[in-house]
Amino acid sequence: MLQNTRNNSQLNVFACSYFVMGIVCMALFAGCDGQEVAVPESKATVPEDNSFNQNNTAETLKSTGGPANATDQMPKSPPGTLELPSDYDSSPAPIESDSTERKAGGIELPPGVAAPVESASGDANSDVKFATWQEIDNFAKSAGRITVIDLWSLACEPCLEEFPGLVKLHQAMGDSVQCIAVDVDYDGRQSRPPEYYQKRVIDFLNSVYASGFPTYICKTPSDDVFKTTKLISIPAVMIYDANGKVVKVFVDTGESNAFTYEKDVVPFVKNLAG
Repeated sequence: MLQNTRNNSQLNVFACSYFVMGIVCMALFAGCDGQEVAVPESKATVPEDNSFNQNNTAETLKSTGGPANATDQMPKSPPGTLELPSDYDSSPAPIESDSTERKAGGIELPPGVAAPVESASGDANSDVKFATWQEIDNFAKSAGRITVIDLWSLACEPCLEEFPGLVKLHQAMGDSVQCIAVDVDYDGRQSRPPEYYQKRVIDFLNSVYASGFPTYICKTPSDDVFKTTKLISIPAVMIYDANGKVVKVFVDTGESNAFTYEKDVVPFVKNLAG
């Protein structure tokens, strides 16, 4: 009898335990009066335009416990871009004018682009003329007497040093010898036509008292003159006989092969004249 009473008591305890557990499970499934528990949304949102804003990002970092100096730690430029130096000048570079000018056989300036031509000054009765090399050569061949052509340039120091020798030759033998000076400064550039050199040529002639014989500024580009005459350098002196044939050429190619009027040209001319 006692054993039955104990068994009934144990059954009652187990029954109460299951009842309590059942109530707890129902409460859990009901979710606080049967409502779903909402998941809290994050306060940090991404802008719809996905723009990069350092200030907003810094505030977000601060509000979420980020570093106090978040703004200082943000990159100064988006990843993958080039950060220019602080002294970079973004203004366009000035356009430089094309100063390429033609040296003999080179490139000419565009049509209409030319430097002003200097006007002639000095002796108004100067014999300075303009002619092509072909015209000058024809004149020398048809002179009917010994002709001495001196090819020179304002830019050639040895030419200027020897030129007075031509002046003295004309003064001494001008009656029987035709002296001609040919300036070959013109190299074909439109910006410096033959007239460009006229004033300086006249000034130089006046400085050495050159007069009485023709001086030409050659209108044929210098490289073409050298090619035709087969000259490799100046100063150069070409001597024609009375029949118009070139019988001697003196060319200064350096100190080892320099010539002078006194030592070389005048003796040859005197010997040719007999």
